[in-house]
Parts: sequence; C-alpha cells; structure tokens
Amino acid sequence: MSRKNRLPAKPQATEAPKQVEPHRVCPICGPNGGVGNAYHSRDPISYYKCQQCGHTWSVEVRKVETVIRHRETVVRTRDDT
Repeated sequence: MSRKNRLPAKPQATEAPKQVEPHRVCPICGPNGGVGNAYHSRDPISYYKCQQCGHTWSVEVRKVETVIRHRETVVRTRDDT
C-alpha cells in the first residue's frame, strides 16, 4: 500500500476517570474498578451486575420529603413600641 492511500492514525483519546455514583460501585471488587450496570428496574428497586466480577446487588431508592423550619428573630427596642 502506498503512503498516499493510508489513512492517518487516529489519536488515542486519553479519558479522564469518570465519576461513578456510589450505588454503582461493586461491593466486592469496587476498589479495583468494578462498576455495575442496571440490568432490571422496578420502582423503587434497581438490580445491578458488576462488569468485572459478575456480582449482582440491588439498590432501593427511597423518596423522602424533608421539611426545613427556621426561626426569624426580630429585635425590638423601646423606641419601636
């Protein structure tokens, strides 16, 4: 093949390490890079399988309503009356 017909080599992309949600990290091989993919979901439970070791686990998502109350302080002096 002549040099003119060759396609230039594609530069290899160096990917930055992706941030993975904590519930997707494999409980067995997680420190070694094990990440799970959801293979089935039925609200509120999702089932994950590790790409590296094949371990499966489930994650339950709970929807919790949080109410925040706070106090407001009003300072009154004798002149305000």
